[in-house]
Amino acid sequence: YGCVFRNCSKLTSVTMDLPEWTETANSPQTGTNMFEKCSSLRSLTLNLPKAKTLGSYMFRNCTSLESVVLDMPELKTIGDYAFDHCTNLSLLSLNLPKLTSIGLWAFEYCPLCRTDATKWNLPAVTTLKTEAFLAAAGSASYTVDGVAYTDGYPGPFGTICLPSLQTIGTQAFGRRSRVEKLDLGSGSLVSIGTAAFQQSRVREVVIGNPTDADVAISV
Repeated sequence: YGCVFRNCSKLTSVTMDLPEWTETANSPQTGTNMFEKCSSLRSLTLNLPKAKTLGSYMFRNCTSLESVVLDMPELKTIGDYAFDHCTNLSLLSLNLPKLTSIGLWAFEYCPLCRTDATKWNLPAVTTLKTEAFLAAAGSASYTVDGVAYTDGYPGPFGTICLPSLQTIGTQAFGRRSRVEKLDLGSGSLVSIGTAAFQQSRVREVVIGNPTDADVAISV
């Protein structure tokens, strides 16, 4: 099912209502490259209650996509580059109780300016891979591949709660990522990659319960 609608530049709306869909041995990921570079895609509705993966590159470079709601009770993995360079993605809602891994560059350069991360439900995430949220919710102008982007919206992105997180990849929140607070709950963290928060706007990182003399870092 890879690349099925790739580069369909006139496609504006997608509804996937597949309550019995699940991965197979021949198709281990849902939708690899399926909608990549659908530059006019604005509306997305996914009803995939049994799906365990969102494929790599599934919505990469869908530059008109504005809103995504993922309410998928069995989802365990968001693939590499899944929403990379969705440069108009402003509203992202995540209710993913079994998600364990967010892939490389999964939400890189997604502005998320209408997103309240405090409402995300991600209790089982253990791994944020390299640059998963690089420049996500960035509030400054930036240039990517020679194209200038400006997002002049004010205000914090909010708090991300990841109580089971064990691994933060290289530059996971780097380069002007506007995450204000990262709450890692009970303190499962094992490793933090190089430059994980380099040039980010994070103000506070909580690891464990500060009243139990664990780690609380404020900037």
